[in-house]
Amino acid sequence: MNVFKKADSTMFVLNFLPGQKLPEHNHPGHELYFHLIQGEGQFPVDGEDIEVVEEDVIHIGPEERNQFRKQ
Repeated sequence: MNVFKKADSTMFVLNFLPGQKLPEHNHPGHELYFHLIQGEGQFPVDGEDIEVVEEDVIHIGPEERNQFRKQ
């Protein structure tokens, strides 16, 4: 679900069960903001694993390849 979308920025709300993944992708022309509301996981961004926990907010640039893995 999109929470906020304006010009080149988008904020999503996604729900994942433990072990679920979002495949690697990018959003050319759009900056993304992910807010982890509950749980923990990893955001691999351009090959670097970023560990995230509750209340973290992640910014993804338009050309950065990203995915999400829920623990």
